[in-house]
Amino acid sequence: MCFLALASIKSDGSWATTAKVTSVIAHLVFCMQAIFLFDLYSDDPTTECVCGQYIELEKWHYKETYSTFSSLCTLQHIASVIAYATPSLPAFIWFDADKTEFI
Repeated sequence: MCFLALASIKSDGSWATTAKVTSVIAHLVFCMQAIFLFDLYSDDPTTECVCGQYIELEKWHYKETYSTFSSLCTLQHIASVIAYATPSLPAFIWFDADKTEFI
């Protein structure tokens, strides 16, 4: 969580927008899921061993359990809702001096 807070600070000292933070959270969640898979298949890729390994890791993989994975998934949902609800500024403004008049 500290990494996420520090990664959200821009170079001018302000906070990054939620649209920028959601990608960082998504990368972290993906990395944690990859670590789960690596841990499952690292010792012995047989079906019995993978099932036994998953039983040990199962409590940390669900979103309802208090863990870093759960907190990141919750933050990702909240940040995505905020990012989709926030109107974004236009990427460019077309200015035609002949037909546009600013008062």
